[in-house]
Amino acid sequence: MARKREPIALKPGWALYLRTSSKEAQNPKASQERQRYNIEQRLLRASDMNEIVKVYVDTESGRNPNRTNYQRMLRDARQGKFSHVGIESPERFGRNVEEAIRAFNELRRLGIEIRFASNPAIDSDNPTAEFMIHISFVIGQFESDNLSRRVSGGLYTKMRSGGFAAKAPDGYMNVEQRSDNGNMMRGRYYRWVERDPDRFPIIRLAWDLLLEDRYSLAEICEMLHARGYTFKTGRLFVTLTPKGKKSHARSGLSRIYHNWFYAGWVVGSVGGHDEILPKTIRGDWEAMVTTEEFERAQEILEERSQKRTSSRRHFY
Repeated sequence: MARKREPIALKPGWALYLRTSSKEAQNPKASQERQRYNIEQRLLRASDMNEIVKVYVDTESGRNPNRTNYQRMLRDARQGKFSHVGIESPERFGRNVEEAIRAFNELRRLGIEIRFASNPAIDSDNPTAEFMIHISFVIGQFESDNLSRRVSGGLYTKMRSGGFAAKAPDGYMNVEQRSDNGNMMRGRYYRWVERDPDRFPIIRLAWDLLLEDRYSLAEICEMLHARGYTFKTGRLFVTLTPKGKKSHARSGLSRIYHNWFYAGWVVGSVGGHDEILPKTIRGDWEAMVTTEEFERAQEILEERSQKRTSSRRHFY
């Protein structure tokens, strides 16, 4: 017969859990400060115990159960490092129903009290209140699902109108501007893509070298590297392997050469919507190469691919 596990001794004190989504338009730091203020005002001030043991902060979607500080909080809870957890609202705790309920129940079994500033009267020890909290987790995931659908729909609408709904590729940069309206509490954000004055000439040079149809991708990497250029991320065009051999970033160049964005066309899909095919919707950014140049580049790459395939068939 298995021995019953002895309950751990809990250190009296509060753990605060603050979370903002990485996709939130608002300043995550400002949101976290607001969450902490609400927790302190509505929970700690009304408690006989107001010591804060630790504050755990995540800037990540609540749908991900592997959030770094969320998991750290659970590990610390199992070691009895606090007796209470303060959270602004159930959706901040998590938007994955199964995981949120599992973690909530685990904390309760450990003897830890969970309180939400959005409804400080709810006592997690009360079965009826516990049921209401579980329902709140369900509502949180429902709202998250609806938000994802609205966001993907908005991004697709932006693409259909010629906008770009992702991180700008090398040679370009994302630009954001807030337009304040005196009749609105919060201004509207406008986002677009424009030339990166530092990167644009580098990537255009890479295109020019390919369009000359004289150099291999490895040779183009060498020429760009010799000028001290790198990719936007800082990745080198040419590196040395541990054995001292040169490694050329051909795949990185290839991705640039196959991206219709550079020819000024919207391509792709989002959120399960119909795919937008090349040469159907013009983008609202300045193209780096013409459509004719882009298609010529594809012909050059295809010809080289066929030559390599033929050589592999005949040489052993």
